[in-house]
Amino acid sequence: MPPAHAHATARSSRHHLVRRRALVGVACTVLVATAFVAGDLLYRLGDGVAADPASPWKIDEDRSFAELAACAAMLAAAALLAHRTRSVPRSSVLGAWAGVLLLVVADDLLQIHETAGGALASALDLGPAGGLDPQGWGELAVWGALGVVSLAALVVTYLRSGVPARKVSWWLLGCVGVLGVGAVGVDMAAIVVEPHVAGNVSWVVAMLESSGELVAAGLFLTVAWCFHRATAPEPDATPAPQVVAAAG
Repeated sequence: MPPAHAHATARSSRHHLVRRRALVGVACTVLVATAFVAGDLLYRLGDGVAADPASPWKIDEDRSFAELAACAAMLAAAALLAHRTRSVPRSSVLGAWAGVLLLVVADDLLQIHETAGGALASALDLGPAGGLDPQGWGELAVWGALGVVSLAALVVTYLRSGVPARKVSWWLLGCVGVLGVGAVGVDMAAIVVEPHVAGNVSWVVAMLESSGELVAAGLFLTVAWCFHRATAPEPDATPAPQVVAAAG
């Protein structure tokens, strides 16, 4: 087989493996999110809520099992991206992405935007507007500030990175879009509609927010894992030379 044809075949095979890994990752993400939502629903339909209304099995609770699973997925994605920052030339943007994921995890676990948003709303004496209360506007302002800092770091490192790292950055940006819809968009919508809807509709909104964050975390991990595998060094197909000792 000519070298050029062999190289094209190997590249096509690698692309096929990446696509297959991506499909498996997406399927696992959807299954995990569905399982958490189903578990939450079964818990609420039983006697669990009456016994423990703040149970970690409710996925919209802080420190819930679902939130911890999402944080674990993003930490794993950050570790994979940080590892490739060191091994793939001109990939500093991957380090920036790892930092962004760590910031998201810290915000979830330490409730940075809730605490800082409340403090900001109090300091600026914000009032309700557009259906959002002062806390909601404060949280949006904090999210905006964190977003500007993160975007600046990503843009600077993106311009200094090579083509492979730039390509995966666009996939990671798509994951940010999914996270933004769940963590910011639906969250703000919940604040607006919650006083005006029944309990069932409120539950649906909460599930959309929490499951959206779970799906985003799984997609981050899927993209990071696929890139990690796609850029892994190929094993040397040349057999190691054998040393034969001459009988003496």
